[in-house]
Amino acid sequence: MPPDLSVSAWADKYRILPPESPIGGQWRTSTAPYQEEPMNIGADPDVDATVLMWSSQVGKSEALNNVIGKHVHVDPASMMMVQPTIKLAEDYADERISPMLRGVPEIASFMSNRTRDKTNQKGKKTFPGGYLVFSGANSPGSLASRPIKIMLLDEIDKFKANIGKDGDPFTQAIQRQENFWDAELYLTSTPTIAEKSAIEDWWRKSDQRYYLVPCPHCAEFQFLDFFPQRDRESKEEVGGVHWQDGKPETAEYCCKHCGAMWSQKQVRASVKHGYWKATKPFNRIAGFHINSIYSFSPKTSMARLARQWEESKGDPLKEQTFFNLKLGLTYDPAKGSETTPDQLFERREDFGAWLPPQVLLITAGVDVQHDRLEIQWVGWGSGDEKWILDHVKIYGDPTDHRLWDELAQALEREFEMPPLEDAPEGRMLRAEAVAIDSGNWTQKVYDYARSAQAMFKPHYAIKGVDGQGRPIWTRSEMRIKGGGKLYIVGVDDAKMEIYGQLAKQEAGPGYVHFAGHLDLDWFKQLVVERILIVYKSNVAKRVWDCPRGKRNEALDCLVYATAARYSMEIDFSARRHYLTQKIDDQPTLADLAGVFA
Repeated sequence: MPPDLSVSAWADKYRILPPESPIGGQWRTSTAPYQEEPMNIGADPDVDATVLMWSSQVGKSEALNNVIGKHVHVDPASMMMVQPTIKLAEDYADERISPMLRGVPEIASFMSNRTRDKTNQKGKKTFPGGYLVFSGANSPGSLASRPIKIMLLDEIDKFKANIGKDGDPFTQAIQRQENFWDAELYLTSTPTIAEKSAIEDWWRKSDQRYYLVPCPHCAEFQFLDFFPQRDRESKEEVGGVHWQDGKPETAEYCCKHCGAMWSQKQVRASVKHGYWKATKPFNRIAGFHINSIYSFSPKTSMARLARQWEESKGDPLKEQTFFNLKLGLTYDPAKGSETTPDQLFERREDFGAWLPPQVLLITAGVDVQHDRLEIQWVGWGSGDEKWILDHVKIYGDPTDHRLWDELAQALEREFEMPPLEDAPEGRMLRAEAVAIDSGNWTQKVYDYARSAQAMFKPHYAIKGVDGQGRPIWTRSEMRIKGGGKLYIVGVDDAKMEIYGQLAKQEAGPGYVHFAGHLDLDWFKQLVVERILIVYKSNVAKRVWDCPRGKRNEALDCLVYATAARYSMEIDFSARRHYLTQKIDDQPTLADLAGVFA
């Protein structure tokens, strides 16, 4: 068989899908025609790299498998597949590649004689005229010392950034191809975090191809976006998946040109008549982006996507999963139209002489610096709608008791509630829970919190702990010298919650209001941090990063005030009734018991 047989033609002629696959039997590229061009273009001598920024369930892995199968069978060459870790690479070889090769009778006939060959070890397969090595981006040894013609780098957003003195895995892998004029390079991944995604970086370098499909009503071609897009000329939102609130089963696609609605059946019919269109000049890197709307998987449909979005919306962790896996897009924790410092600055409000009437609870967060304490007061209402009431700095030496005396006095501050018809003026609220970071001058914070609690003041020494999935508020079992209690704050989840709430654009549960006197620098501190992907013990983890030289006290204090809110169980309806019925400047024994329970 001639080696110039295309990958898709080879797969259509020879590949047999195993019975356990969703669609067993003979491979047919026509089932998901958007795979054809990405599979075939890598052999074009004008293409240096093929980039697939794809969602899940659209056949990315099967496209790579076909590239491997074709070269094993009819165009033998040296090949390497790189996964994020050696373990993942070996699992991929066992679970995906071996069954695929066994399923092609022509390959199985000559591979079966080599199963006991010492060269066919767990991380390597040999065949007449070539070999296939499985490597991990976490292992410099597995990437070195081999000339490679066909390089496949899979799930590159999970690659370790560097592996010691050997440098980054991309450079190491690509260097293996320097001696081949007809080398083929494939880079694929579902993306992760905006501005930190490796596959997004490669996509931006590419000619950025989108798969356009025709409208069954007006025949105009378009890319299928899940969310409506703003038209450049009319400025109106067009396209996207639409459904009735709470009824994802009604999901349909809206044509960007004529506005007609497409059923799921019509979407799949249109996909079979689509084509790839580049949107940037070609610079020897061919880039392809597609999302799950195009998928022919029986477990993927517009209705399922609509349901998944309804279940994810408002939860940053779930939203990121939806954006990455279902839409094939990066996710920005500070997403939204009003999450830049300037845009948040424009949202400031004049609260007037009294507290906003919806505020029923106040907490405070305190950050300790080498020359000052910073305090932020946050008001809370139903649904944890919040109002940033004030942020002040008290300068002094944290080793001097006078600074802590000033803090105690500042935390006695009272905020006046608006007068009511059946209640006189003068109803006051003060911070009912205060969280003080003990990361600096730890013993001084412990001493202050212990003395405050001895006076029945709910002022807590806290310690922020990184790590996704940690509760925002838990009591530590650690014993503090001299007595007292330490509380642990899960800062990662607190920040994810806050950034998600900052993106809300309408007042209501979770929305954040800002006092009119807060300056622009405060807002810059509020949204200065971004998420990075780091690897610890070869496992990808998300960490929050504050750029060097930037301040983040506004965010930290809001995290601490939020943690203080989590220290309390509040029935806002009962509290509203209580506050509008009587005035009581002193807490009752029942109140104190609830606070320190």
